[in-house]
Amino acid sequence: MIKDFLKEGTLYAIAGVAAKGISLMLIPVFTAYFATVEFGIIEIIYVFSTLVTGLFSWQLGQALIRFLGEHQHDSIRKKYISTTTLVMVVLSYAVGTILLIFFRKELCGFIGLNSSSHQKTFLFAMIAMFFNGIYLFLGSHLQALRYKKEFALSQFLHSFVGIILTYYFVIGIDKSINGVYYAAIVVFPIVIGYQIFALRKEFGFAFSRPIAKALLKFSLPMVPAGLALIAFSLSDRILL
Repeated sequence: MIKDFLKEGTLYAIAGVAAKGISLMLIPVFTAYFATVEFGIIEIIYVFSTLVTGLFSWQLGQALIRFLGEHQHDSIRKKYISTTTLVMVVLSYAVGTILLIFFRKELCGFIGLNSSSHQKTFLFAMIAMFFNGIYLFLGSHLQALRYKKEFALSQFLHSFVGIILTYYFVIGIDKSINGVYYAAIVVFPIVIGYQIFALRKEFGFAFSRPIAKALLKFSLPMVPAGLALIAFSLSDRILL
């Protein structure tokens, strides 16, 4: 067990370091093409989108891990659990994203982004947030099932392709912060497609209302703590 723990932990660590190392390649793009105020806009949107991502997840990923861990479930039951959770996550982010886009003028005013160009950036950022939420959920699903190689590859794919697309959209086409979100909107579906392919045996055409109720019963009490933890981790950015 200790050997497996060290092996998997090392693989996750390498994947994380590689992903962050690749992300450093974006620094020349940001410093060369973005003004100081644009860095502030990116940070404000990042804080906001991270908070709403934590809200719209309803901590269903934690509930999925908890129920999949019950050994008495057969493969059919686990498919019901996985599929039900995926449907709930997608619906939650879809409805949440639609509401955020519909009220984007009011929300942009609330977080200090008042121009029409800011509203356009906010719109693209929320679409990227939708895909990011699904990407994070599927990543936690891969981890829960110990698909370590697939999880590491999805992280690397996200970072590597994301770098290429960010360079393309920012330098080649848009030359503004919108290019960052264009890249995210393109790269996330690619990685999500790979994640779903890797998890294809874990899903089926199955949705269970009793399972959905059980998932929410477990996950909803965890939402305030989850949001508090996110807010605490972002407290330096919020204060700045």
